[in-house]
Amino acid sequence: MPYVYIGKRNFYFGKRLWEIVGNLKNFGEGRLLVRSKFERYPEVSYVKIIRAEPLMDEENLFGRVLVEKVFRGRHYGEYDLSKTAYKNDFKLVPRDEEEFYLSQTMKAEELEKLKKSLPEFIQFPPLLKEMISKQENNPNPLLKAVYNLGPNNSTVFIQPGAVCNKTKIENSKAPHLYENLRP
Repeated sequence: MPYVYIGKRNFYFGKRLWEIVGNLKNFGEGRLLVRSKFERYPEVSYVKIIRAEPLMDEENLFGRVLVEKVFRGRHYGEYDLSKTAYKNDFKLVPRDEEEFYLSQTMKAEELEKLKKSLPEFIQFPPLLKEMISKQENNPNPLLKAVYNLGPNNSTVFIQPGAVCNKTKIENSKAPHLYENLRP
């Protein structure tokens, strides 16, 4: 007879942070940890413990952990990991593999090469452009582009005064919409 599981499935693999850190000297300062959740990416993702202060509760679930975060090869600086420390999702990186993880982290020069330049303005669609130009007596109205600049897309550079002149979107899901467009 097959096993029947009841309840939600746990997608975490590993130990809780405090189970690992509690067994290390100086609470693991300077050691690298990997979350199994982030092992799905081809780039390396890890945290390096800077300071750990356990709360010493009964189940060793809580405490304050300050780490240096590297996500998908990019360095994000210091980060407080206290809110996710209770999840059983952490693995300790062995000392002989630490050099590999550190060498895969992108340097500042490599991040500069990845920067994309985006235009500050975008042209309106043709019909809307005609309507706005008649209303405002402006022959060429432009739409100011708004980009969501967060910590994960820091490789974006906005060119001041640049205008996007593309009339066709590459790799569109509906290319038939662009068949009869004139440039």
